[in-house]
Order: sequence, then structure tokens, then C-alpha cells
Amino acid sequence: MTSEVSPTVYVVCEDRPQQAVMRKILLSRGIIPGRTYGCNGYGFIKTNIRRYNQPTVKMPFFALTDLDDRNICPGRLVEEWLGVPTPRPDLVFRVAVREIESWLMADSDHFQEYFGIPYGNIPKNVDDEISDPKIHLFDIIGRTSRKGDIKREVLPRGKARIGPLYNDHMEKYVYNYWDIDAARQRSRSLSRTVERIDDLKDLLLQQSN
Repeated sequence: MTSEVSPTVYVVCEDRPQQAVMRKILLSRGIIPGRTYGCNGYGFIKTNIRRYNQPTVKMPFFALTDLDDRNICPGRLVEEWLGVPTPRPDLVFRVAVREIESWLMADSDHFQEYFGIPYGNIPKNVDDEISDPKIHLFDIIGRTSRKGDIKREVLPRGKARIGPLYNDHMEKYVYNYWDIDAARQRSRSLSRTVERIDDLKDLLLQQSN
């Protein structure tokens, strides 16, 4: 009996926290994360996503962007950026509602533990109840965190958008604390993304047989 060979999927993301989340999702489904593309804002994804969707491309991709404050549904955003209603079968292009921070806070127990936040500061449905996840994250850390180093290193200073070690802490939290299954209970967009990754794995295993 031959053992199942884990497929490789390439990552297209906006930033380091997204990359960490996407790699952990892939690993949790028995998929090897390949090279990362982008990691420099949504502009790279918007500019290049149609190229990744060409039928001549033979590599499987997992692409992710934040919905942010765009007044558009995720499905419509995907269609506008791709130029077609749906991507090719081995391209998973998903939208985090509303930001990757929503998915991180969705595992509320571990998020509150890592960032030193009292329990009860994260709503049950992060997709619908947090309109600006990063601002909410900064607010609850600034007001309630018991960890001085977290406040110094995560919260932005002056005109900075994020704190000096924001990305480092998000990556550490994702890889060592974040529970995908727990987070799926509070985020529909995350849960549907994991389902699509499972579908992608099934497709890739079928193609390899």
C-alpha cells in the first residue's frame, strides 16, 4: 500500500499575519505550503490574481485578501478582481471578513490569553459584529491588556499603522496558540475558507492518482 503524498499549494497574501494564518490552515489540512507571493499589501493580489487564474497555470494557489471597509460582498469582490464569476478549480481565492484580525480574534479564549485581555471583550460573531477588527484589537489591548510588553510592542505609535513588533506577535500567536477549529465557530468566512481548502486537497489528490 502506498502512502498518501501531501500536495503543495502556493500562497498569495497581503502581509505576514495573513501568511501565517494561511500556512497554518494548509498544514492543518495535510497540505505543504509552497512559496509565498505578495506579502506587500492588497495591490499585488488585485494586480496579479487574473494571471494566477489562467488555465495555462499548472500550480495550485491559495490567495487571500481582506474585505476591509469596502462596501461590497466578498463574492462580488472576487468576481470583480478575477473578471469571471469563479476561479479555476485549483485556485482558492478567499476574502477575510473583514480582516485577518477577525479570524485571529475568533478563537477568543486563546486570543484573550495571549494578549492578556479579560474575557468577554470579543463578540460571538466576529464577521458581523466587528466593523473594523484592527481598530477593535488595538482598543481592547490598549484599554484592558494586563501585559505591558504587548501594549508597547503591538499598539501603533505616532503615525504608524501598527506597533513595532505587531507582526511578530501575530505570527507567534498564530503558530503557537490559535486554534482553527475554535475560530471557525465564530467566523463563517474562515469556516468556508477551510472547507474550500479541503475541496482543493481532494482535487489535487485525485489528479495525482
